[in-house]
Amino acid sequence: MDLNKISVTKTGYKSPSPKHYSRYARISFNILTTSCFLLSTQNLYATEKNHVYQSTESFSFSEVSPIKQFADGLKGPTLDKGGLAITTSQVELGHKIHLSDKLGGISYAIFTRYDYFLEFTNDTATVFYADKNDLPLPQGLDYDIDLEAQHISAHGVKFGYYGSYSKNIDFQIHLSLLEAYDMLEGRLNGVLGGLGDNPSGDLELDYQYSEDKFFDREKSELSANGYSADIDIQWRPLDKFHVEFKGKDLFSKISWKNQDRTVGGATSNRVRFDDDGLLNVSPALSWQESERNIGQRLPMQLKLRGDYNFTGRDTLQLETFRYDTHYFSQIAYRHRFFKQIYLGLSYNFDLEATGFEINTPYFKLKISADDYDYEQAKALSFNLGFYLPL
Repeated sequence: MDLNKISVTKTGYKSPSPKHYSRYARISFNILTTSCFLLSTQNLYATEKNHVYQSTESFSFSEVSPIKQFADGLKGPTLDKGGLAITTSQVELGHKIHLSDKLGGISYAIFTRYDYFLEFTNDTATVFYADKNDLPLPQGLDYDIDLEAQHISAHGVKFGYYGSYSKNIDFQIHLSLLEAYDMLEGRLNGVLGGLGDNPSGDLELDYQYSEDKFFDREKSELSANGYSADIDIQWRPLDKFHVEFKGKDLFSKISWKNQDRTVGGATSNRVRFDDDGLLNVSPALSWQESERNIGQRLPMQLKLRGDYNFTGRDTLQLETFRYDTHYFSQIAYRHRFFKQIYLGLSYNFDLEATGFEINTPYFKLKISADDYDYEQAKALSFNLGFYLPL
């Protein structure tokens, strides 16, 4: 096996095929046509609470290297210890309609999203880094190889309902209908051991994919339909205290039919080092290609935030964000200028990232990073929103 072919992630955006664009165009046209009809009947609703919006949300984190270095295949400076890489982003265009104070309101939107989630052992990163940078591996050690990957690219439509349970509890519920056009899900694991006079190793691979990363199988043009459910609950137990819970992809499933799958193994009885001390793997390979139906589920994203407004203009926030089983906590301070303009600063303890935000009735911008040099940033969060009242 040529380790140079083991490249499980490409964090650049992959455009859908013309077939997918045509479907997306039809969906977009239907949504926008409905928008025009609803805008023409605004006398049915409380217009001051209706708006169209555009939002962009993105979060990327690489534990072992800057995000750019990870995207470039780990080529570059020595890695840090770690075993996690995340990219999740979504761009959305929607319309929110207030029905009445009693009934609440509805919303609908079109969106596109991109998600990549990698979990791996530190030994896995060490081996991949040495291979990509043509560096020798320390001999006489056992390397625990374990890499799990999940990825989708998708677009779709999103429907929502919002209302109030009581005077101090508000909620929003969203259902997204997705069409996914690119996916990867699977695991590579095993051991590379005794990398000395008698090197040996065993690797096992089992994964489903749209594009084969290992054996150059012809790319699949399959797409799949699925759903995802989100919820947002806001609770005001006291005038100065506000609690918000957001759950994204609480329930999700994307149903792939006859998706490509490869199950393989490599017994590295011919692992050796060349004259320069570099790892040379000439394993005995066996693999089987097939197709199968699978139900792909997305990692849950949970956010819990508490706000304490201690002066009327100044607010202290504590927030924790959970992606799958990984937690990221931060503290923030916001100050209100004039009537509805907020400026804020934040610090994330787990990411060691500082952030700032500006929030107005028509515009929102929030950026957070551990390093504002793009080529050095290991954590980067970006939120941008525009709102147009109707």
